[in-house]
Amino acid sequence: MSIQKINEWRPARPCDMVEANPKNPSQLAIGTYELIQEDGKPDKRAGTIYKMNVEENGEYAVEGVDSPGVFDLKWKTNGSNGFAVAGGDGKAHFYNENYEKKGSTSLSDTENDYCLSVGWEPETDHKIAFSSRLGIVHYADADTGEIIHEETGHDHEVWVTTFISENILATGSDDGLLKIWDVRTPENPIVSRRFDAGCTSIAAHPNGTDLVVGSYDENIHILTPTRPRRDLATFGPFGGGIWRTKQSPVNPSHYLVAAMQGGGYVIDISKPDSDPENYIVKHFTQHESMVYGCEWVHNKPEDPYAVTCSFYDKKVC
Repeated sequence: MSIQKINEWRPARPCDMVEANPKNPSQLAIGTYELIQEDGKPDKRAGTIYKMNVEENGEYAVEGVDSPGVFDLKWKTNGSNGFAVAGGDGKAHFYNENYEKKGSTSLSDTENDYCLSVGWEPETDHKIAFSSRLGIVHYADADTGEIIHEETGHDHEVWVTTFISENILATGSDDGLLKIWDVRTPENPIVSRRFDAGCTSIAAHPNGTDLVVGSYDENIHILTPTRPRRDLATFGPFGGGIWRTKQSPVNPSHYLVAAMQGGGYVIDISKPDSDPENYIVKHFTQHESMVYGCEWVHNKPEDPYAVTCSFYDKKVC
């Protein structure tokens, strides 16, 4: 079943992520990234962070602040407002709820590296993990910017960094590996799983234990963190790499999927390994380039809007 488009907006730069404010779920933070190359000058990774307020009828208001190129953005999880941005300048930046920058912490090598993903530790929102193009995973104090620990955890870009419980961190990389770490003893991962292509998305399962993992292999894998080498269920392929997955605020078994070249989907993971016509609830194909971001706008609790964004056509729908 196709999705009806309510509205669209085109930012000035390519758009790669969208995240709802947990304290105000009708407000979206939208990030853009653009590589600027000029003869005789170092490459510049520029971006903008937009605040979009969405009304119940789909109308919106937008305002933005300039930033380094945005690869990822995560709101704090513990009720305190504000968010962190993975920046193209090699830093994780911290903003308050008014989109004012309040601090940052740097990767070891900001000239040759840049920050790709961020993840807040649950319950406190004082510790944060962030990752790099060079495969390094950092664990830092967000209040002071001090790096507590860093580990070369992967061979290539680390696309996703997320805490799945207190002290337990999951990372996914272009090297095809999903790794699960205890940040108290981070020298070696607890377990790991190699996929046929890069591991790009990690989300919680409705049962609170398992994981919903996306990959460049165009599939979504359901697995248990303690035994990740075997899928409990697999969905796909979806016609493109799985860049983001977001659980529905209304139906816990429904997930919004950003499937890059495949467009946007809503799927039902309560129907594993069945015909795609059974588990694909809706499919959105009105982007002209890769869909990187997706989010639910739940200002209509009984019927939330789905929002997707795509890169080269600079479109938010």
